Amino acid sequence: MQTLRKAIAIFTIFVTVLSLSVAVAPKANAAASAGDLIKMNGLSSIYYLGADGKRYVFPNESTYFSWYSDFSQVVTIPQAELESYPLGKNVTVRPGTKLVKITTNPNVYAVTPGGVLVRVPDESTAATLYGANWAKRVIDVADSFFTNYTVSTSVLTATAYPAGSLIKSATEPTVYYINADGTASKVATETAFNANRFSFSNVITTSVALPTLGADITAAVATITDTASGAGGVIPTGGSGLTVSLSGDTAAAASVPSLSTMVPWASVNMTASNDGAVTVNDVTFTRTGTGAASDFSGGYLYVGSTRLTTLRTVSTSDNKITFSTIGLTIPAGTTKTVTLKMNANTSSNVSGNHAFKIAAASDIVTGGATVSGSFPVQGNVLSYSAVNAATVVVTGTDGTGSKKVGETKTVLSEFTIANSNSLEDVNVTRVRLKNNGTAANDAAANYSLELDGVKVAEGVSMVDKYVDFQLATPYLLKQAKTITATVRADIVTDVTKTIELYLNNVADFEATGTAYGNFYSPKVTNTFGTGNATAYTIAGSAITVSYDGPAAADVKQNTKNYVFANLMIKSANDDVTIDTLPFTLVTSAASTTATLDNVKLVDSGNGVSYGVASDPAGLATSETLTFENVVLKKGVQYKFAVTGDVPNNVGTFTYRVDWAASGVVATYVGSDVAVSASDFSASTLTGKTFTVAAAKLTFTTAPVNAATYVKSAQKVLLYKFTAAANSVDNLKLSKLKVATTTGSSGLATLDQAFDKIELYRVDSAGAETLLDDETSLSGSSVTFSGFTTDIAKGSNNTATFVVRGNVKSAPTAGTVKLLGSTTKSDYTVRDSDSASLLDANIVVTAFTASHASTIATEGTYTAIFDNTEVGTNSNQNVLAGTSKALVGRIKFTAAKENALVKKISVTETGTITGADVSTLSLYKDKAGTQLVGTAAYVLDTNGYFDFDLTGAPFEVKNVGATYLYVFANVNGIDYSASPAPASTATAGRTIYLSLADTGDHATEATGKDTGTTLSDSGVNGAASMYSTVMGAVVSNITTAFADATLSSGTKDVFSFKVTAPASGNTASDGTPLGANIGTTTLTVASSSGITLSTFKVRRVGGANGEQTAGANATLVNGSLQIDFQAIYEGLTDGVVKPGETAEYVITATVGGISGTGNSLSVTLETVDTNFNYYHTTTTGAVTAEVNPLISGLTSVRGGTLKQ
Repeated sequence: MQTLRKAIAIFTIFVTVLSLSVAVAPKANAAASAGDLIKMNGLSSIYYLGADGKRYVFPNESTYFSWYSDFSQVVTIPQAELESYPLGKNVTVRPGTKLVKITTNPNVYAVTPGGVLVRVPDESTAATLYGANWAKRVIDVADSFFTNYTVSTSVLTATAYPAGSLIKSATEPTVYYINADGTASKVATETAFNANRFSFSNVITTSVALPTLGADITAAVATITDTASGAGGVIPTGGSGLTVSLSGDTAAAASVPSLSTMVPWASVNMTASNDGAVTVNDVTFTRTGTGAASDFSGGYLYVGSTRLTTLRTVSTSDNKITFSTIGLTIPAGTTKTVTLKMNANTSSNVSGNHAFKIAAASDIVTGGATVSGSFPVQGNVLSYSAVNAATVVVTGTDGTGSKKVGETKTVLSEFTIANSNSLEDVNVTRVRLKNNGTAANDAAANYSLELDGVKVAEGVSMVDKYVDFQLATPYLLKQAKTITATVRADIVTDVTKTIELYLNNVADFEATGTAYGNFYSPKVTNTFGTGNATAYTIAGSAITVSYDGPAAADVKQNTKNYVFANLMIKSANDDVTIDTLPFTLVTSAASTTATLDNVKLVDSGNGVSYGVASDPAGLATSETLTFENVVLKKGVQYKFAVTGDVPNNVGTFTYRVDWAASGVVATYVGSDVAVSASDFSASTLTGKTFTVAAAKLTFTTAPVNAATYVKSAQKVLLYKFTAAANSVDNLKLSKLKVATTTGSSGLATLDQAFDKIELYRVDSAGAETLLDDETSLSGSSVTFSGFTTDIAKGSNNTATFVVRGNVKSAPTAGTVKLLGSTTKSDYTVRDSDSASLLDANIVVTAFTASHASTIATEGTYTAIFDNTEVGTNSNQNVLAGTSKALVGRIKFTAAKENALVKKISVTETGTITGADVSTLSLYKDKAGTQLVGTAAYVLDTNGYFDFDLTGAPFEVKNVGATYLYVFANVNGIDYSASPAPASTATAGRTIYLSLADTGDHATEATGKDTGTTLSDSGVNGAASMYSTVMGAVVSNITTAFADATLSSGTKDVFSFKVTAPASGNTASDGTPLGANIGTTTLTVASSSGITLSTFKVRRVGGANGEQTAGANATLVNGSLQIDFQAIYEGLTDGVVKPGETAEYVITATVGGISGTGNSLSVTLETVDTNFNYYHTTTTGAVTAEVNPLISGLTSVRGGTLKQ
């Protein structure tokens, strides 16, 4: 056992009590049930909730991950609920997953059900049962947790596996579970495998003889899946009942294209009783309808995006489709929605209609729970149509290849996806590929999927042999388009094993059609099976190499220790001694004076440097740089920099450092085997080119829009420019000059317009730092000096500067355009050695003239009602009693300076008085949350609303436009008082607003900079749209009229719904004032010869019953005019009270039908012309009929009557 003890020591890991510091995405505040993983907010510890109501503790991560692969099922519950569950014991390692030991004892044990440990007697037995790498299965259990287990007196033999083990033969794929009695139960299906939370990483491939067979495992087995079973937990017995009902998410009745697949024909809710979880084993649906069972190729069961079954077919003898051994577990008190997704017969077009139902409780077989519900539970009827869905063909290519450990983002699969016809575009939403190879799930990581070069999913892991790409955004695959799908991943481990990704089932490729709704999938043809996939063997290349910059750049002569290449190198599996590590120095010419000096290889991690074996002589354009005795420790990522000194007086010259695996001489320390070139992840690395050049500074004018400034304006922008140093050296700027140029006018000298001109440096956040200011402005130029500002090398470090000026209080009007000086002696620039740059290296050719800065004495402004925005761009009806009705928008602009609006006068040229609208309010926003001011109605020559904003002026920027929204406080209507009080509005009066600018009623503004009263233009111009005050309004008109069968006789031909919003307005009889339906004109479209007569109208749920229209309904040339006012004279059904929605149905006698294919439709077109309403006023009087004026409503169209 000495060797055994040594092997164990190598794989010992340190464990602590589990407080899982992981990013868990739990179900928030959900009530827990037996079998759940639970935690509370603010606490990272995770517990297992047993059937006995206790919470069981995971002592460490190794124990947790022996039962679960991730944290996706963790439920977060309230603290009070967590505390209500008493603590149970510690969870033990799941049987069949790990071998365990303690640090103070060399014995190794297998874990069996109930937390019982059986000792592995020696290394030979361990190797026979668990393979040569058996020690990798061993984990340490802390002494304090070892007491959670019971140690058996028996020991393992090399001929039998302990209970709980998962085994398979090397020659066939069937997996068996070893029972406590020593028999082996076949895991019958992949569904059963997943239901018991088995993992392929725990399956042992063995040559040990298979024991006697037990019963197959076809679904979840409670004694296997109970996490608390080794800690004394009670095995769940299951719930007593299962309730079945039709889900609200079941598909609505619809037409389905032929050849479509994955159509969600029916969805049913299955709810487990509160006393325990329920396992559903079998579900049978029965097909009904005019079609035939042969219309389908088969179907699947899903819960959400999880497929529960393989394809099952509909029996042609009894129309049943049965899904057996599905093993669906529904936790106590919870509901799962099970969806039946059907595929059409894809060999020919079909045309029948179908529905699927669970006919009786006996069609669901559970693990013992009683099934109840209102049977049959049936989905809606869906009908196949004559049109076809698209056909998508997924095609792979058979082949082999190899990948090396350490390769990143390497291609592991490439296949094509073709939308093979021109029927419709499809949205690809999911691609789920299976590994047919021998590599473990963790052999590769970070899987990504690209579709025609576009990355649509990344960061995906392989779980139980599957890589599942679920696209966050569907990929649109156009008609008759073929794209290439590429799967990439990082190769991590499993040398000699294989990865062969393929499409195992057409249901693993999910897409939706677009032409006929998005609820169905196209026909999918799979030619990407195991015979059409590429198998990659993972090669034992254990040394990964790459270059990590630096980027190509210009380099200054006489630069010391310049980095020409960064070699990233890592040995994954063994320490490595490198005797010879060669690089190649490539130069633009052979030169003994320009070749590099002091060449070194520097370990960036610790600063250790290696001298080159032989200095480059410069006798050729390609020379070898050899470094010796470099040691790599296993698993450590190294970064080695190749550095050298660039000589002085080189002139223009280039350097590049390359690397090749073929020249490396190295040995693996552990195996004493020579490293071969094929062991490296790359055979060659090509460096970047570095060019010796002089430092250079380039000035460029930055674009700025022309602007106008007024007297006394401070720090106005006159010029903006940038300065960029090349990559050779950091520079210092300490003097520059700007001057007026072509385009300036009206100013002989700068001091005619400015008191001061300043130079600022602008940082990346936009903050400005003053470098210099000048007040001696008697000429046409200004020189800035007396400062020093650093400009870092590289184009990414471009410096930005602005020139600003303070306008005099009495400036001369004119225009200024500045330009950076093109005389290079006007600049002072030095490099990092304080040497002045040569004129040739100061580039001012990119300077262009600045924007035009116009100097003026004062600004101007405009104000006008603007009717361009939705909500204010059309006439409307306004409900009396509305305290905040949007009735207009005012547009303001300013030029030359910002304007401060201090008075606004709105005049009313409609028909309202103060009894109709008591006040107007102005807001900055359309939502009416930022109040500017309120004004009351004043009667002068007209009605006025005068806003005094002197205390808080409204600022209008001199860029773009600024708006104020006008809201009216409309008084209510009460016709029950006689005479009406003065505060009662009058129906039919109009609000029509414009701006006033005369006498006591003026709109005024002052300049923000000048303080002077600004002249205006546009005030008292355009007016608002009309808003008509009504005591009742119609806020919406809709229809629910559905398609129906056309036949002769009395038929409902149309219906519409009218909504009147709630209000407090009162009719003359004291009841709420409603909207009366008036004359309505409908459009009738019908097949030739069809006649309509004897029209009748009824209000659904009305008090007056059906009314014969008689002469009040006339049909002429397809125009049906109905006088609802006359029909409902003196009746209540014609009134839509406030807060009501009334539906009116129009009935007619249909005749003249001959032949087939006839149709009839009735619609309400041009609503604002063809629909009218009114309301009563004083006793016996009514308003004039008005149109509804509902924004965005143009027509109301329902279904069609057709044969």
